Amino acid sequence: RQSPHTQSARTMGACNTAPSRETTLPLRRHGVDSSAPDVPLPIYNPVPGYACFKVPGAIGALVVIVLFAAGAWALRNAVPGIQAIEPVSYYWMMFAVLTLCWEICYITFKFDETRKYADYLKASGTHVWFTYYGWDMILPWNTALVFYGEYGAWADREYSALRMVYSSWARIIEGSHGISAGGFSLLAVAFAAQISTDQMLIAMSCGMAAQGMNAFLYLANYTLVVQQPTNPNYASQRWPCGFSAWRRPFMWINIFWVVLPAYVVAESLILAGGGGGIF
Repeated sequence: RQSPHTQSARTMGACNTAPSRETTLPLRRHGVDSSAPDVPLPIYNPVPGYACFKVPGAIGALVVIVLFAAGAWALRNAVPGIQAIEPVSYYWMMFAVLTLCWEICYITFKFDETRKYADYLKASGTHVWFTYYGWDMILPWNTALVFYGEYGAWADREYSALRMVYSSWARIIEGSHGISAGGFSLLAVAFAAQISTDQMLIAMSCGMAAQGMNAFLYLANYTLVVQQPTNPNYASQRWPCGFSAWRRPFMWINIFWVVLPAYVVAESLILAGGGGGIF
């Protein structure tokens, strides 16, 4: 049986005349349910591109991170005042600003398409890491669509829920994180560029404290809803969770949103006290 990934790999050698979002192949409608019958399922790719310019989602994610790091490094070296921010704190705050861009795309004009793509990933039992996308997946709105789709399919299904009571919670979490963490991080970098140290430390502490609290409340709520049969995240035999969500590995990305804000806040307190930093 031919999978969509096999089909994508076979077309890598030649360019298509035009990108196509949909094809039809026999796939299992519920990829994690072995009892489900095989039915024709449209292959949906929100960033189809051309065959000779396609890359796997994992490589696309790596390219996005490399481009982000290079841009943040260039800004840090071009603006002397920013160098006052300890490197780990600086790059994490800049990542919060990048995340703000993704969150704006997700909660505004890409929400419905992200939900549609998450539904496809769930129905086909596929993941974005090994699916081929066009090179333009590195654009913020496409990056948000692809990886929020993966997150909504295999980590937190409230991000792709049809019922407003669940999808609204996802928008609240992402929106509050963007405003508090991303907004204050942007202010902190701007204050550092102006060599306004006190204002920089205040904005840094506010943004990272808000980010840590946001992540704590989000994860605490997640541990509760996986026990509720009516919730999309309910831990069932069909979609198990496991201890500490080990059966849903993409959830573990949230560990960064718990550990790194605590590090940045501690670093800012030490700097405010006249210390030399944690390291």
